[in-house]
Amino acid sequence: MRSSDTPELRICLTAEPSIRLAGHDQPINLLGLGRVLLILVTLQGSSISRAKMAQILWPGEVEGVAANRLRVSLSRLKTLLGDALVADRHHVRLAGLQVSFDVLEVAAHLRVALDEVDDEHRFELLKKQSEAIRSVAWRSFQDLDTSGLFLDFDELCRRSNKQLAETAASARDWASVDFAWQLMRDRGDMEIVVCERFLEACNARCELEAGLRRIKRAIQDLGLDDRDMIVDSLAKHAQSLTTVRNSSFGFQASHVQLIGNALLEHLATHAELLAELVSTPELQFSMQSRPTEQVQILEAILTYLEPNSPVWVDLQTTRLSAYASLYDSANVVSICKSLFPCEMTPLRASSTWMHYSFCMFQVRNWDEAFHSVRQAQEIANLGGETLRGEICRVTEAAYLWHLGEVQDARQIYDSFLERHDGSQDFTAGVNAVVVHVNYAVIEVIFGDCLLARQHIDMAYDQRERFNLSRLMPNLLSLMGLIYAKTDELHRGIDLVVKGLKLTYSRGSSREGQLNMEWASGVLEVGGFRSEALQVMNWVNTWRAQTLHTRTPSELLYAKNLNLTSDAEATSYLAEGSEYRDAMRFLIAALRRPQRTSSSPIAKAQDIPS
Repeated sequence: MRSSDTPELRICLTAEPSIRLAGHDQPINLLGLGRVLLILVTLQGSSISRAKMAQILWPGEVEGVAANRLRVSLSRLKTLLGDALVADRHHVRLAGLQVSFDVLEVAAHLRVALDEVDDEHRFELLKKQSEAIRSVAWRSFQDLDTSGLFLDFDELCRRSNKQLAETAASARDWASVDFAWQLMRDRGDMEIVVCERFLEACNARCELEAGLRRIKRAIQDLGLDDRDMIVDSLAKHAQSLTTVRNSSFGFQASHVQLIGNALLEHLATHAELLAELVSTPELQFSMQSRPTEQVQILEAILTYLEPNSPVWVDLQTTRLSAYASLYDSANVVSICKSLFPCEMTPLRASSTWMHYSFCMFQVRNWDEAFHSVRQAQEIANLGGETLRGEICRVTEAAYLWHLGEVQDARQIYDSFLERHDGSQDFTAGVNAVVVHVNYAVIEVIFGDCLLARQHIDMAYDQRERFNLSRLMPNLLSLMGLIYAKTDELHRGIDLVVKGLKLTYSRGSSREGQLNMEWASGVLEVGGFRSEALQVMNWVNTWRAQTLHTRTPSELLYAKNLNLTSDAEATSYLAEGSEYRDAMRFLIAALRRPQRTSSSPIAKAQDIPS
């Protein structure tokens, strides 16, 4: 605990700028002594040379005159701060001073908001800080900051406003998009992302041309050097909004955007056509980035289809894929049993048996899982669906390495990649990505992390060729662990946090369990072993509830973390904590190792438990 006679300083720069010292009625003059104090405060305990300090404060003065003015100012500060001002003939710093600095406080709130896993809650947290984001009063003191703290704060505010605009646009909350646009204007910024979302809001109100004119005027007012390039970019975006081809902006944000307003409004008339569309592999895979919404759409279509008809069978297999994406074992088994008696193409029948097999794997019914996946392979091969047969074989390989049969799994993966790595075919290409991800898992648990990094990078590099939204939560979480283990902890944390936020929005229990466990490995690398153990224990309880108990390979991963109980460790995560609370705790804990980064704000930020 700090001594009661430690000076307490309150600095406010995001509202009406002021500096107040406890016990003094009058604020410290920001045009005088306050400028000297601000230089020292922004250094957060580090020292600065007298010569550099004098040069910053009085750049036009003769060196001797500036040095004398600084000596007088420091003498006055010493009277106010006592031992908290540490100065010798060459250097000055602050020590033992209680400082409340609103720039740091707001920055901490913004970082928590940006890491929030729930979109709606993140939006509300950011809006609460909107006035601080809007304020740029601190910019008049930017010349006093030698640490880069104000530059970091400025970038954080920009990121926060961009996120505000993005979240509002995803929710089709056009009024809030306008609000983010006005925040940007009040700050005197020009952010392409915010402008694009503003154009989309204008387009929704049939005011696209007027919106583009407003943006052009704003760009002109700012007198930007690259204004022609910015205008051209935004004009192209505006043009894309008026074409059917590019109207897929925010495609996954709602049911209307996911499928199309016309088809959903006339579902009863177009059910069969819509069933055919949503059953194509590319569309299925894309829609599974928002599986809960996908399921709702599929259920609605199903009510208009004739049971056991060919289109009904197609849609049922699509429902099967959607529920499998959510790891919903009960619905997967139910749909499979409804399909087994039906006449299906070899491709559909093989896919159905494979999904049933994977469901048996999830609940650790190993004999049934292997029997069913081999049944799926046989149906595919006899029916001439050789690629589907290979994919079933790849699925079997996952069971093998989960049981510790690593070499057999590697041989199957190598064989598949030899034929299909880099394939332009959607199904083959995406499954090659899946194989690279699974190969990375094998290397993380059983092999070489540098080889794991090669595989995960190869998988990630395919995101421009294929829509990998469905895979991204797991891919990014695993990638974060691999980067952390290969000496890129800071980058690894950023990747895993992004993966965790995507994981939460998808709502899959098994994905949540897997990715939180990968993230626990990142915590262990960062030295936060107690927090990692608490997360692993919480996830294990959740696993037991969903029957996704740890396989031998997953048990080995947990063992390799070498986390042991510490009787004196603080317990932050109660066993009965909700998923959102556990995820928030995990992300907050992951950010703690980043406090040693070069960012002054990151160093100053503490993580609330």
